[in-house]
Amino acid sequence: MTLLETNVLFSRHTADLAQAVVDANAVPLLVLCVQEPEIALKRISASALSEICKHTPDLAQAVVDAGATPFLSSLISHNDAQLKKQVCSCLAQIAKHNVELAGVVVEAEIFPKILNNLKVNFL
Repeated sequence: MTLLETNVLFSRHTADLAQAVVDANAVPLLVLCVQEPEIALKRISASALSEICKHTPDLAQAVVDAGATPFLSSLISHNDAQLKKQVCSCLAQIAKHNVELAGVVVEAEIFPKILNNLKVNFL
């Protein structure tokens, strides 16, 4: 799947298209991209993972199974506001489906980091 094909898939935001991305084994590659030093690549990858997670518990589980949560959790403290927004969105999309997935997000130890961000942003 080319980058253009991926962008076209995400422009429509359907569960079937998100499943096609998962079936093409693109999720582990997106997780790798989240780990790269380039900020724009991290943002786009976190956004793509969020778009995949939002549809169904199975799609969110595919992102969790690819090992995304620890890497996303570590980016909550990043100083780039757009990246934090995408990361928080992705974690929220994972957690919203069921208690088990919410537990995975909680186990990634996001709450001290999230609370510190809220404290800084509201003071």
